[in-house]
Amino acid sequence: MKIKIKEKVDEGVWYRLGLLPELFVGLSVSTAKAYAKEMESMSEFSSGILKPGHSTTFVNYETFL
Repeated sequence: MKIKIKEKVDEGVWYRLGLLPELFVGLSVSTAKAYAKEMESMSEFSSGILKPGHSTTFVNYETFL
């Protein structure tokens, strides 16, 4: 399955969780949050999530893919 991306992104960059729906066509904020929560719980992907504060979450683009 090929994923459509709205614009060119820098794969080494960390994005705020709320920005992900602007990068991926059809991704809702609630689905992005669910994916991020699942990433946190899996040791293979947990390094792709940063939570510097209680309401701020950054997601590594490459890990998210």
